[in-house]
Amino acid sequence: MTIPPNRFLQRRQFMTMSSMAGMGALLPNFSFAADQKTNFLKANPPKIFLVTWRGMTDVERGFMAYWKSQGINPIYIHRDGALKIDNLIAIKKEIMDTQPDLVHTWGTQTTTTMVGHFDKPDPIIGNRIPLVFTAVTDPIASNIVKTLTNHGRNLAGLSHTAPLLTQLIAINSYQPIKTLGVIYDKTALNSKIFVGLLQNVAKEQNFKLALAPYPLHPNGTVNASEEINAQLVDQIARDGANWLYFGPDTLIFTQHVSLSKLATAKKILTFAAVETLISPASQTLMGLVSDFDQLGMLAAFKGRELLSGRTNIAVEYLEHYQLLVKVATAKALGVFPPLSLLNKAQLQ
Repeated sequence: MTIPPNRFLQRRQFMTMSSMAGMGALLPNFSFAADQKTNFLKANPPKIFLVTWRGMTDVERGFMAYWKSQGINPIYIHRDGALKIDNLIAIKKEIMDTQPDLVHTWGTQTTTTMVGHFDKPDPIIGNRIPLVFTAVTDPIASNIVKTLTNHGRNLAGLSHTAPLLTQLIAINSYQPIKTLGVIYDKTALNSKIFVGLLQNVAKEQNFKLALAPYPLHPNGTVNASEEINAQLVDQIARDGANWLYFGPDTLIFTQHVSLSKLATAKKILTFAAVETLISPASQTLMGLVSDFDQLGMLAAFKGRELLSGRTNIAVEYLEHYQLLVKVATAKALGVFPPLSLLNKAQLQ
């Protein structure tokens, strides 16, 4: 159902006025303007388009929980890209036809497909239709924004990973990196971005990288199997890796259990940049991760700011992350974290 233009404009006009109360007006139930805005959204539920890349996650569940906690019941339309860019292009056309009040995207590929790059922006999404994103590894490296603040776009967003240097500090606190192994999908946009960042930092910090991309089938699709996983772990072991880095790579979400067990058997320590990659079934040793549920709630709050008519809202990293350590894996490796790290870690 297409929102009548006058309804959309009325909402924008009202919320632009209410946003003049400043930041306090954006916090629930702390001002008269906030109460006015809440009452307006209760009476006029916004239409929100949720676009995912590989199905619903705790991010979307947290996103929807925020609105519910405010007594607001948006009209949701959910579409999943199912790991295919062609699907995203079709979803984008549906968004253009539907004209929702707000779009929420999960992931780098999903977000860039919808809003384009900062130097070639989409004229509608992230412009006339506001968008809030989550789970974008590096919004600047992916060219979504040129700067995190004062970016000039009608969008806002959150990265789901800790800054790379912060991750490396955590890894080195457990055991200094000699060679960092990275197994990844070389066809994925997110993987290209974080591998490029790692290559730059490795030069600056003077450590080695052992890169092991998955091979491709003749048709260009990724060839991933238990046998291939074993070959790739053997490869980084021969290259002297003492750590295996699990970055925000969709393929690794499906392969990390196998990879973590193979790496542990080789006495290679494993690190996860995303909570999903230190799952209960895995033998991943350590992770510095965000809480997806909290991430979704913060995204919803930013979405509410966008609905108030604000633009140029800062793109941010979270301030706090969870440091997770798997005790069973540490025992299997015979390498235990120092006390300074134990005081900060959540043991699993």
